[in-house]
Amino acid sequence: MAFPAESTTFVPEILNFPIFMKQKFLFMAFVAALIIGCKKEEPEINPQAKFSYTTDELKISFTNHSTNATSYEWDFGNGKTSQLVNPTITYEKEGTYHVSLKAWNNGKSHSTEQSVTVSYKKPTAQFTYKIEQPLKVVLTNTTSNATSYEWNFGDGTSSTIKNPIHTYKNFGVYKLTLTAKNGTKTDTYQQTVTIEAPTVCYFSGFEVTKIPSNNVYYQIQLTDDYVLSKTTYVWTNWFLLSSANLPYTYMFNSPVQLNISNTYIARLYKRSSKPSGQADGKGDYSVSITSAQLKSYPEQLTWTTTNIGIKFYFKWK
Repeated sequence: MAFPAESTTFVPEILNFPIFMKQKFLFMAFVAALIIGCKKEEPEINPQAKFSYTTDELKISFTNHSTNATSYEWDFGNGKTSQLVNPTITYEKEGTYHVSLKAWNNGKSHSTEQSVTVSYKKPTAQFTYKIEQPLKVVLTNTTSNATSYEWNFGDGTSSTIKNPIHTYKNFGVYKLTLTAKNGTKTDTYQQTVTIEAPTVCYFSGFEVTKIPSNNVYYQIQLTDDYVLSKTTYVWTNWFLLSSANLPYTYMFNSPVQLNISNTYIARLYKRSSKPSGQADGKGDYSVSITSAQLKSYPEQLTWTTTNIGIKFYFKWK
């Protein structure tokens, strides 16, 4: 039997692959072509600058709302700059400033600008007062948004204290004026105060600052200036004093009403041992509290000698 002659036709080597290998090769080639065909150039990401702010007089806090940015450049319009994300700045004076923000990302930038106005808050001047003694006025400052104050008491005197206490020299009607300041802003408030002569005087207590002898019991009495007999208006318990516990203050639970047309005698008694009750006699030391002194409406009168120092306190209504 004769066989046909061997063919000389070229057969690619791939055709000699097993069938599953040819299928795998063709699939991989298809996927590669698909990936190459679908690949597109990614768009560039550009930054967008944006910000907001809040003001507190000359202080401004900025909030950065920029997108696609990695760094920032702020210009506050007053010669100062910052690279912070959310800076805060305090301007030195009132005015309108042009604030700019430049946002950066990979060499690309975007800028935005806003006009910012800063100013001091206008103060509201207000105060109340209380007459505590015949000629003394205690003032309570209730002003808002102020940093300094100027008081005019209406008698030719003034003060810059926030809550002053003022004592007039004479009774009368006075205009109290308060001018409150905050930076360049001011406000003024005024009230009329009437300083009247009181009708009632009270002996309210005393303070011992100096004594004749240490570690001695003392008693103070307030009496009239008697000839045949004396009237005692008030007397204290006995109290032990030494230099170590001075000053010693004694205030009456029930202040004693006085007649300012009368003269009174303050008497100091001393004992080496503690007695009980009210002492008799004219006392070891005494001093007059005169009608002329009381008619000057004092808050206190001071009794001082070489050995004694006592302040007497009075209240007026």
